[in-house]
Amino acid sequence: MSIFFPLNTSFGKGMLDDPDDANLVDRALRRLGVMRKPVFGSTNPVSDIYAGLERFQRGNHLAVDGFMRTRGPTAAKLAERLNMSLAGPTPTSAGNPWPWGAIGQATTQTKPAASTRPPNRQRPVTLGTLDHAGNTLPQPPRPRIKPPPPPSVPGPIGRDEPHRINQATDALTQFRASGSAIPVPGRKPTPPPTQPSDADLLFLKYRERLRPREGGFADRSKSEDPGGPTQKGMSQEALDALRAKKPEYRYLPERSRDLSDSQITEIFRKEYFLLPQVDKLAAVPGLQEAAPQLAEQIFDSNILHGADNAGVWLQEALDEVLGTDLTEPDPNWGVSNYDGIIGSKTRTAVARAVREGLIVEINDRVVGKRMEYMRRQPEFGDNPGWLPRARSYLIRNGAE
Repeated sequence: MSIFFPLNTSFGKGMLDDPDDANLVDRALRRLGVMRKPVFGSTNPVSDIYAGLERFQRGNHLAVDGFMRTRGPTAAKLAERLNMSLAGPTPTSAGNPWPWGAIGQATTQTKPAASTRPPNRQRPVTLGTLDHAGNTLPQPPRPRIKPPPPPSVPGPIGRDEPHRINQATDALTQFRASGSAIPVPGRKPTPPPTQPSDADLLFLKYRERLRPREGGFADRSKSEDPGGPTQKGMSQEALDALRAKKPEYRYLPERSRDLSDSQITEIFRKEYFLLPQVDKLAAVPGLQEAAPQLAEQIFDSNILHGADNAGVWLQEALDEVLGTDLTEPDPNWGVSNYDGIIGSKTRTAVARAVREGLIVEINDRVVGKRMEYMRRQPEFGDNPGWLPRARSYLIRNGAE
């Protein structure tokens, strides 16, 4: 039977670490000699603990990712190495900092008589504060970081939107603060992080408007939804692709239905808002005043159809209205195609359309191209909400 290191929850990079787990991992790595000794009276910073965990993984031929699941290979190897290091002294000796003895084994602790205590025994490693005589002072209960509260149930878009955006902003700030440092008794708290940027606030606005459109969990047939089981807009197909291609997403659950709201929000922010450069598109001078629907519908299209199509529709509409050529040579086919990347060349064309008063026409052309794409999909008949969702981004009534 495998023995695992006793974690409360998965620990490492990208996680909201349990403070008790961080302290336990720190002590274990120092016991094995892969961590430096901390500053007197404190524990190592969490970044040093991640680095120590990576050194341990590298020295034991494990995947070097600074991450440890509760019942994963790193937790099993750490327990094995600790059992080997604890095999010499008895579980009740002062040189053994693990009160339960070898990991995963029950022990009976008895206090040795003072006269029989071996001299010069190494003092146990503790994380509390020491007095001048070297004795450990009582340590107060370590505070636990509470996760952000769940968002309120959204009402119709626009009615309570400012309140919900403020809640989301507070949650984002708390999430970032929780990962910056582990609170230690006697240490001054870490200063709060800077306020969210304009791009963060814009994303949170789009995210809150997206919630009622995507709803909760849906598991429909392949003919209705080829992406498979979908949790709040995150399909199983998209999740599988992210976990396979990008190491930072390997800690995510294997099933889309097990994704938390904060995990989905972070995926949307990185993959469908920042990576396609929606934030930079929205920052084009004058765009938010002339056609605020454009950047938001690009983000909405990325969620519903994938991050490739919306950029192509925008480039096609710009060429049709402005007479530009935003195609790029395709080395695989020997012809020029639209790459769908909203880079500096595309954003320059958008800025020109704003200056010449043509951006509204371009926005509505993108809506029309999106609806044309929807009608071509085999599952179009099983999704009657698609066309109204696209039409909601029209600026001129009746334009398609």
